[in-house]
Formats: sequence, C-alpha cells, structure tokens
Amino acid sequence: MKNTLFVVVGARCSGKNYWMDKALAKFPNLKIILSNTTRPSRQDGVDERTYHFWANAEFDREIAAGRLIETGSHSGFRYGLHIPYIEAELGQKNGVIALIPSAAEMIFGRLNDAFSVKILALQPSFSLLMANTHRRGIKTNGEILTAIREDTELRLRKWAIPITAVDLNGTPEDEKILDLFNPERS
Repeated sequence: MKNTLFVVVGARCSGKNYWMDKALAKFPNLKIILSNTTRPSRQDGVDERTYHFWANAEFDREIAAGRLIETGSHSGFRYGLHIPYIEAELGQKNGVIALIPSAAEMIFGRLNDAFSVKILALQPSFSLLMANTHRRGIKTNGEILTAIREDTELRLRKWAIPITAVDLNGTPEDEKILDLFNPERS
C-alpha cells in the first residue's frame, strides 16, 4: 500500500498548523513534511518544525536540477518543496504538510503516481478567521484583508485535482475532522 501525503490547504490564520498538530497527536504514523524557504527563521522557534532554511544559491541550484518546485514568494522571500526529501520521508511514513492552493496542485501532479495525495481544504468561519488573526497578533487592516482575500479565493477556486472541503463553520467536531487524516481510510 502507498503511503499518503495529507496536504492541508487554507488561508493564513485558517488553522492549518492547529489541525496538523492535532492529527500528529492522534496518528503517530504521520510525520510533518517541511517546506523550504529563503527567509530567515523567526525568533519564536515555531518555524523550525515547518521549514528548512536555505540560501538563494541553494534554492536556485535545486530548481535548476529539477529537485525543487518553487511554490511562490512573499515579501521578497521564496518558498518551495524539495522533492527528494519528500519522497524519502514518504517512503518511510505517511506525511502531512500545510500549503497554499497552487502548491497543493503542483505537489499532487508531481507525487500522486508514487504516493496517495489527499488535499484537505480548510474553510473557517469569518469569526474564526478574525479570531485567529488577532490571536496571532495580526492587527493591521492590510494583513487581515489579505487573510480574508486568501480565504475567499480558496472557497471560489476551481480545483484541477480532487479535494475534501473541511467546513469549519460553527463548532467543528474534532473527531470527524481528525478522521480525515486517518491513513487507514485513505
């Protein structure tokens, strides 16, 4: 049986890391798959569990070799997925990663033949999205509007791949949502 990569997709502050953490606690056969970035690590230490930090030269070299999919840039920093790392990790365990929608489609296209790729698109309520932005210290109107725009785009997106929409409106039942991460059900 092929190992599964669970891809959690959502706007910023939609709860991607929250659901990944809960899934990892419930299913010990899951492993976080790290993305790559050229930005510096934040001081809070949270980044080290979701990113590998690379210099631009290393990023360029891996792209030229066809081993890295650049998934986007933000504030002058680049983000990407290192395919050999992902393949090695999924060769041993089921994995979970948080991505933006376009990156989810890229990874699905690149890995779905070798592994089972399951996309879980988070759709939080407006009040949850706003509460999460404030909890994370995001207070500027521009950043809040960006989170709202990303969430709206995700809801309206015409997906080219199969997804499971995870409705977080109201009070979600944790067990029902966590069951979506169960590798036995994939």
